[in-house]
Amino acid sequence: MWLGFGPASESAMQNAEGTPFDATVFGILLAAGIILLIDRRVRTYACIKANWLILTYFAYCLLSVLWSDFPDITFKRWIKAIGDLTMVLVLVTDKDPIAALERLFSRVGFVLMPTSILLIKYFNDLGRGYDPSGYP
Repeated sequence: MWLGFGPASESAMQNAEGTPFDATVFGILLAAGIILLIDRRVRTYACIKANWLILTYFAYCLLSVLWSDFPDITFKRWIKAIGDLTMVLVLVTDKDPIAALERLFSRVGFVLMPTSILLIKYFNDLGRGYDPSGYP
């Protein structure tokens, strides 16, 4: 569906659910990040202790599941936000966080730039698009 090969979504609820493949990949990445943070527990604890307000915010977000109109979707989105926090902590708790960030940007750039050029040049429909409504 990301590249436009799949069928158009039939409803907003189907769009909110995602696919089992996406959930599996995300779950594996989240588990790997948590295992790495457990391995780096001293630096992780120090970082979390210094940023306790962020944890307070995430606790409030978890509490908001109770009054949500769609608690299952809200909880799934909270888990995804925990995944974001986990990946940020993986970068911040590295022995050299600046070098880790530089490696991340360079590796992502080595993949995204050639892919973008390839799609724009040879696969126009996938590389460019226009939506009059303004939404991508």
